[in-house]
Amino acid sequence: MAARAQVRSVVSDAQDKGREAVEAVSEVRDNLANAIDKSLKKRPYTTLGLTLALGFLLGVVWAR
Repeated sequence: MAARAQVRSVVSDAQDKGREAVEAVSEVRDNLANAIDKSLKKRPYTTLGLTLALGFLLGVVWAR
């Protein structure tokens, strides 16, 4: 019985940590989306240039 309780405790802890990780990733995603939105509104051409440069670099790396 003690082993079963210990397994339940470990599973519960893992679930809690998983939920916390999902919440943290969601918060980072929201912050990134807000930063991109602000950048697009404030400096649309700079953002476009950075996006094109990043796409080019990814294409060069991917082609190798």
